[in-house]
Amino acid sequence: HRTELDRTLRVAWWSGHSHGRYAGSTWYADTHASDVIEHCVAHVNCDSPGCRWATVYEDVSWMSEAGEFVQSVIRDLTGLRATSEGHVLRAGDCSFNNLGVTTYLMLSSTMPQDLLEEKGYHPVGGCGGNIAWHTEDDTLEIADKVNLLRDMRVYAATLLRTLNAPIAPFDYRATLDELSAVLWEYQQAAASAFDFAASVQALEKLRRTLDFFYAMSSNIDAQDTAELAKVNAAQRALARVLVNLGYTRDGRFRHDPARAVPALPDLAPARQLATATVNDDERHLLQTHLTRAQNHVVWELNRAREIAERTLGGR
Repeated sequence: HRTELDRTLRVAWWSGHSHGRYAGSTWYADTHASDVIEHCVAHVNCDSPGCRWATVYEDVSWMSEAGEFVQSVIRDLTGLRATSEGHVLRAGDCSFNNLGVTTYLMLSSTMPQDLLEEKGYHPVGGCGGNIAWHTEDDTLEIADKVNLLRDMRVYAATLLRTLNAPIAPFDYRATLDELSAVLWEYQQAAASAFDFAASVQALEKLRRTLDFFYAMSSNIDAQDTAELAKVNAAQRALARVLVNLGYTRDGRFRHDPARAVPALPDLAPARQLATATVNDDERHLLQTHLTRAQNHVVWELNRAREIAERTLGGR
């Protein structure tokens, strides 16, 4: 059906997922970095669909800007309410955070919490909550044909709507809401030892600009391909700034280790200030680090605002 799709689709089967800790997708991100940065609208990840007893969509992975979109697809296709696992982990072949690509799904359906408790299952990272995950018992009977068909319909609808939406279905104001909450947490941790006011102000300015940006976008005629292209290019450019800023420590062309990375990771050392004494060398080191990190955050947020303002033009 490629002639019926408005955007192109690349299907990748990642090798090195577990035994290489996402080696295949990391290789792809490295090898095709420029192409991904210029053209990629989103990374839709699929891991462990269609498992037995997996009847709910709880702790689904999505970056904040895609949350409303993913929830609407799952609701339309299944009638079920989906909940988020929170800040997306550097896991499950989410290897494009450093390149600034919006990512969603990874795991899909799972076992409900009360059933997990009834069975006494410990938490696992796949198989819909079945503890056969990554063991010799992970065989065909763990699969469920009915659940697989339902999950595949969700993935198919998600892909179709992503590919054919006149404007990519993301709202980066939701990203800013997440970052604002994280900044508040870091300010509480740092108390009077550091002031994040400059980051807060930059976020607020960007938020006001994005309000105008999305109001303008909603009024574009569906036949105005030139204006749609400008807005979509701006959406990609916003992702390159905000996803990279919110998810990575190691810069555009390096990969953070495959473990939990906090939101706005360059500012996360604020949490350590609570245990540093006033005259402690560590405290001064942390304050210097946070000064430099905040300079980076403010600079990137201002870049994002300039992207949106250029697109607004004289509007």
